[in-house]
This record gives sequence, C-alpha cells and structure tokens, in this order.
Amino acid sequence: MNLLEDVIVIGGGPAGLSAALNARLEGMSTLLVEKTSWGGRAAQSARIDNVLGHGGISGPEFVHRAKAHAEREGVITVRDGVERIDGHLVHLASGAAIAAKTIIVATGLEWRELEIEGLREALASGKARYGCMYDDGPAMQGKRVGVLGGANSAGINALHFAECGAQYVVMFTRGSLRGMSYYLHAQVMKHPRIRFSSGELEGIETQGEGLYTTTTHGSRDVVDALFLFPDAKPGAAFLRGAERCEKGFLVAPDFETSARGIFVAGDVRSGSTKRIATAIGEGASVIYKVKQFLEEAQRCRTCVA
Repeated sequence: MNLLEDVIVIGGGPAGLSAALNARLEGMSTLLVEKTSWGGRAAQSARIDNVLGHGGISGPEFVHRAKAHAEREGVITVRDGVERIDGHLVHLASGAAIAAKTIIVATGLEWRELEIEGLREALASGKARYGCMYDDGPAMQGKRVGVLGGANSAGINALHFAECGAQYVVMFTRGSLRGMSYYLHAQVMKHPRIRFSSGELEGIETQGEGLYTTTTHGSRDVVDALFLFPDAKPGAAFLRGAERCEKGFLVAPDFETSARGIFVAGDVRSGSTKRIATAIGEGASVIYKVKQFLEEAQRCRTCVA
C-alpha cells in the first residue's frame, strides 16, 4: 500500500482523534493510525471532568464517542504501529508504507519504568501494573489497593477504587500533589477510604496474596493490588531528526516540528499542559497550521506550473 493522504495522524488519543476529525471537517483525506488502544491513557480514566459538555463521563465512553464521531465524518482508522518515517513516507509495522502530504504526531506519553526493589516480582505476579482499566474499579471491591503517583491519573483512579468499594486505598506520592487539579485534590483529600503513606515507596515484597510495601520513612502497608502512575515519557521514538527538548518532548511552539511538514499535537509536544481538554484543543488548532501548509504548497505548485 502506498496511498497519498493529505494527512496521516499517528496516535489515537484525544489529540489524535481531535486532529483527525478536524482534518476531515476541513475536507482533507485523513488516515488515523493507533498502535495499541484507542484513546491512549484517556481510555484508562475512570472519570473525565474537564471536557466541556462531558463532565463526569468515563474514559472508555468518551473515547468510544470520539472515535465514532471521527469515523462518521470519514476518518479512516487503522490499528498498526509505526516503524519509521522517511521524509513523508510512513512505514507501518505490518509492512505497509503510506505517503502523506503532511504528518501529525500525537502519540502522547508512555509510563516511565520505575526502579523499586521487588517491583519486577510484583509485576510478574500480576498484583502490580502500570496504569489500569476502567473495569479494575469494580474488581477492587473489598480489596486493599495501593496507588503510586501524585498527578491526575493517580487521583482519578484512587477515587474510582474507593467509590467502587475498596477496603482502603493507600496513595504513595513524593509528598506533594502539585500535579493534581484543584477539584480533584479536594475530593481525594476528604475521601474517608483514601489515605497517604509517609515517604516514597522504596520496597515491595510479594507474599502469598498480598504485596508488603515499605517507604523511605519506614511506613509499611499491605495491599492486594498496586497500580502505578509514575512520571511519563514522550512517545514517537520512530521520529528521528526532529528537534526535542532535554526531556525528549518534540519542540514545536507553533505545532510544526523542525522537520518540514511534520506537525505535533498533545502531550508529546514540549510545553503542552498534559490535560485531556487541552490535548483536544491542540488537535483542533494544529489543523489550521496543516491547512496553511497545504495551501502554500498548492500555490507553489501552481506558480511552477
């Protein structure tokens, strides 16, 4: 396959879905490629409150509606990974290669792997995992749950576990919830089944049905399941040659990267706010830059002709 699309969007999270939808609404032929699961980390969210008109919607329901909306407008969706980009030729893991006039990278974030003593064994046992799914909430009824992280992803899911009837939820943070939105911070702090462990998590021992945790302050807890929401790192390892900041995020203050005709939107962009609502906005905004690029390219072709 070597089709020519106006736009190929890589990444099916909020920014990618928004970009693909808005591209189609501007009349562009649009292909949306997602490697793993539609919605990205938004699909794991128990509750979304910062999207206008959708307050309280679950992550899975939000993603289902967003993808259906994009497909209704004519966006072609493909489940495949991206191996590399050569110029404006996108090579997929399946072996296909698709040419595009423009490319939008909206691959979001990936969890940073943690170095905690005993974590590898806990992960292998299935009692610990990075992130979670919406259905994990009901499954934790009556269970002792640990949540590591101090930003919105950790807070939203800690609340979800507590509201689904967890025996208790213990949160392991770095002593700060500065990465958490105000409304969410207030709910987490006052929930009777959520408490905080003193110090950072430094050790995990897998014994029988439980995980025995130890922090840097010597606090000990026992949990049946541990969900990890650490700092994240940018995706898009397939994009080589484009400028990145010191943390690896793509530098694109006006949405276009240093690689001509390759744009970026959402959490993978340096300077983004890492919120669902702003990712959706960036997905819409980048299309106006793409449109200007395509119109300029068309004028140049006309002048040459």
